[in-house]
Amino acid sequence: MNARVSRSCKACTPCRTRKTKCDSQRPTCSLCRTHGRRCEYGEDRRQHHGASRHTVQMMRSKVASLEALIENLTGRMEVPRSPSTSLSVAGPNTNATHTVEGAEMHTIVRSEEGYSIHGPTSAFRDVPSPALSRTSRSTNSGITSVEAHSADDDAKRTRLEQWKLELFAKSARQLQRETWLISQGKVELDGVPPETAQHLLDLYFNHQYNTYLNMYRPAVMDSLSTGGPYANKLLLNGIYYTAALQSGRDDLMDRPGDTQTLGHRFFRRFEELLPSTIRTSSIASISALIIMGSSLLTRGYQTLGWLYCGMAYRIISDLGLDINASKVNTSSLLTKEPAYSQSATDAELQRRVFWGAYMNDRFNSLYFGRPPSITLMEGFEPDRDCLDLHDEEEMWTPCYNTRRPPVMHVCAPRYNVSNRNSMLKLADITSLIIENFYRPGLDYPSGESAWVQVQLVQGLLDEWAETLPEHLHYDPEKDAPIPPHRFYPHTTYHTLHILLYRPFLPEGHLRNTASSSLPQPEIKQRCVAAALRIYALAQAYRAAFTLTRAPYLFSYALFSAATVIPLLHWEDQIERLKVIRFFLDALKEQQCGANSGLKKPIMIIRGMFERAGLDFNTHNHSSSGEGSHVSEVRNENTLATLPSESASTFDANMEQWDSWGGQDYRELFQDFLLENSNVWPSLDDQDAGGQTEMLFGMFG
Repeated sequence: MNARVSRSCKACTPCRTRKTKCDSQRPTCSLCRTHGRRCEYGEDRRQHHGASRHTVQMMRSKVASLEALIENLTGRMEVPRSPSTSLSVAGPNTNATHTVEGAEMHTIVRSEEGYSIHGPTSAFRDVPSPALSRTSRSTNSGITSVEAHSADDDAKRTRLEQWKLELFAKSARQLQRETWLISQGKVELDGVPPETAQHLLDLYFNHQYNTYLNMYRPAVMDSLSTGGPYANKLLLNGIYYTAALQSGRDDLMDRPGDTQTLGHRFFRRFEELLPSTIRTSSIASISALIIMGSSLLTRGYQTLGWLYCGMAYRIISDLGLDINASKVNTSSLLTKEPAYSQSATDAELQRRVFWGAYMNDRFNSLYFGRPPSITLMEGFEPDRDCLDLHDEEEMWTPCYNTRRPPVMHVCAPRYNVSNRNSMLKLADITSLIIENFYRPGLDYPSGESAWVQVQLVQGLLDEWAETLPEHLHYDPEKDAPIPPHRFYPHTTYHTLHILLYRPFLPEGHLRNTASSSLPQPEIKQRCVAAALRIYALAQAYRAAFTLTRAPYLFSYALFSAATVIPLLHWEDQIERLKVIRFFLDALKEQQCGANSGLKKPIMIIRGMFERAGLDFNTHNHSSSGEGSHVSEVRNENTLATLPSESASTFDANMEQWDSWGGQDYRELFQDFLLENSNVWPSLDDQDAGGQTEMLFGMFG
């Protein structure tokens, strides 16, 4: 084809229309400027020869053929890694990655039971022609891929804004109706009296719900009143059990006065419902299993809690909640079914449930010392941002238990969404810390190479602190108390500092890597500074609320700090002993509350002192025997007795105790042991309360 190049007309369109002489000045000729007319220059159609439809169609066919050829060739050779489209297909113990096209690899399939995700080996997915599917996305009726992408972005932004308004309005209406619907018996409560159900729901939505936002309250409560798909009895009983641990009411115990039986009826009901409920996958079951799994962890049933959470992660994969539906293909096993599409509620649920599970998975991994279960497919994961911002600036006030009122009244904005976003970023950093410093078989060739990774993660932590929204900043020494869930980003941030540097301390598992090449003074200072910040936050939390109801994430911060504090020394001995005493008391308080099953922290502290020569078993068993010889141990605050064997053990190992803080430290722990002797015997009773399991690898 030998088409001539088109050129614009010499005269402007208004002058040509009026047949007047045009001086062709650009952008506006003299006559148009004088008369205030819009001056335009068109193409000279006499010089233009456009391509025919046949030519355009032929070129499109050639492009499609070339794309198919490229697709075939790239499948036979190694594709360069791309950070925007890479998918990790290996476990956390390897660095192998493959670049895949998410839209070609996974498909959302509709069946009689709903939607689920399937990969390329599945027999339940249609496989569209790569060339055709790619062509259909790149060219459509002459529209270029850039133009189509821009139009899609505009449409998506418009849709998201509409969804935000829709969800905000629904949330406000649903929140107004909740109490009335429950009082009128219009909400499914699974046989629980309305007053008790309201109390438990208020407790849950006032505390645990606010941290991860791993469910969507308006959708759940609406489904409980309408029989919708976003709630079931399994979820309801998971909420009941978790909230009961925070309540302490006698009517929630199997045996009044026995806190170990709090909420047991809801746990039994949960187990009764589980087999039939999980025959089909549902979002409600995901939230139910994660909520119950986290609560069981704190009560001492770690294995069951771990398994329940693992089931939830499997359901997430089955439903395809870990994949962005807009970036993969869709197909249907049913005839005459519409294409897959999300409603505003569906989109919000996916964002909250998946990323809530992701955070739960990362922080549980710290507790168990195990690799995370959820793997992200970079570039194809669900959108992170919540759409419903209704509870962002809603005011938070304590949920009063008339039998145990809070120490002080706290009233402050919830900031649920921004608080959750800050926790999500910390979960990302947690993944890096686990991968780079707590992975089995980890071996750095030198201290310098390890320090490079430390500095990389430290940079991310610094960036988190610098970009934290101003309204989430909190100084416990200056600011008024804040809601409990707003403490957790701060305690987690400092906990990650301890986890980052603790492996390189003299007792850390990477101590051989550290040798003399790493700055030990800086490492120790980072650890003690983080522990002291946790100490200050814990004091403020304890003064405003109580440590007995703190969640496991807060407990983990206390445990991490408690393992660092005794190993480090400061010039101010009085302050040092004060901090040590606080952590020892806090551990006891934790054991007496909702976290009664977390025995491992006290076992760690116990082991630390046994390594210094103190035999706890001698004390536990001989103190109860008849005719045991005792010696008096006195200080200005305590008059108590110890078995003579234990007393002699103290004296015989004073040289070892000097490294832990000397005589004052020895007497301090001795007093704590005597005052809390009821705690220690249970450590050897593996059947106490039916809690026979222990945590493993809490600190790597």
